[in-house]
Amino acid sequence: MNSKPVSFEEWIANNKHIYFAFEEKAKQIWNAGYKHFGQRCIWESIRYETSLREKNSEYKLNNNYLKGCAMLFIDRNPECKGLFDFRN
Repeated sequence: MNSKPVSFEEWIANNKHIYFAFEEKAKQIWNAGYKHFGQRCIWESIRYETSLREKNSEYKLNNNYLKGCAMLFIDRNPECKGLFDFRN
């Protein structure tokens, strides 16, 4: 059964741990000297780690919320502006 996708605001309210994992990895990338990096690479690393930890879970990291996490990261960390590309 397919359920209707929820808005980013609804999703983030229940998945702050995913955002904080994204933020931590993005800060590590920034602090390592990268000034431009692929947000999808960070997302996929979280997906990989989550899959190993929660092997039998039905939890899936949905790509629909990647851009929202990346934009939230830049809003919360304006010094990192330019780290990610955003398409309209």
